[in-house]
Amino acid sequence: MQEMNITLMLTDLNEIVVGVELISEAGCFSYAEAVVGTYPLPIISIVPEDRTICSGQEVAYGCDVSVGSNESIASIQWVFSNGFESFMQSGTLELTNAGVIDALITAASSHGCESTFFSNDFIQVKPNPVADFNVNKSSFDFVDNDLLVINSSSPNVVKWEYSMSDGFETAARSFRHKLERICEYQIELNVTDDNGCRDSTVKTVELLSDLIVHIPNAFTPNSDGDNDYFIPVISGEQLTFYHMVIFDRWGIKVFDSYNRDEPWIGDVKESNFYGISDAYTYKLDITSISGIIRAFDGVVFLVR
Repeated sequence: MQEMNITLMLTDLNEIVVGVELISEAGCFSYAEAVVGTYPLPIISIVPEDRTICSGQEVAYGCDVSVGSNESIASIQWVFSNGFESFMQSGTLELTNAGVIDALITAASSHGCESTFFSNDFIQVKPNPVADFNVNKSSFDFVDNDLLVINSSSPNVVKWEYSMSDGFETAARSFRHKLERICEYQIELNVTDDNGCRDSTVKTVELLSDLIVHIPNAFTPNSDGDNDYFIPVISGEQLTFYHMVIFDRWGIKVFDSYNRDEPWIGDVKESNFYGISDAYTYKLDITSISGIIRAFDGVVFLVR
């Protein structure tokens, strides 16, 4: 059997029928025919748009593919430079690593004709800023309750948004703030950089109660300059309410005061008499500026 090669040059998009007739030396013949045609390549196009995103965001991708009137798209393949592949005409990507992503698109028609389209820097992924701040200390008391927050975020940050759990908000880069309630405070910072990318962080500080109450159990009002009066010793927080009442052993009120700086010197209320050496009962009620309510009762000995 002898092989025969036939080459045809087709310049128009068309189909033709090619027939071949073979006659042997003995006069026998055979005939065969086939349809030969030229078909259009798929045309791939990408809609121009800015595909600049921040790390961790999703970005949409897609393309338009056109073929001849009697053609259809058999397959589309996306190959991205980060290793991701897709066989869909469009979709979304979530990208966490900063950098640029190239894309290669291959489209095939129903007749097997293929076209490719390469897009350099198809997607640009910008790094996110780092939101951060420092505080002057993490635990405060009412003697020193001045919170200082100092920004330490990325240098390309252009917008700062602070919010605290007590309702305080500010757009300052750094700030001071008085803590007035005994509790934990959450400080949240949201930042935006010059690319529009964002980050946030949360830190916690606390205001502790330093209310200390010491009540003596005896005093000697003899004018010797040593332990001459009875008064509770209260330190730490300021008070919004103070009331102390003292009774003798028969339940008679001998002292009543709403002034935390007023001591009992051993005298009997509203008289010029002084109490005798004896045991006296006191009741003390206080409220601190932070809302702490404390009640005390006990016995103090007057010794002359």
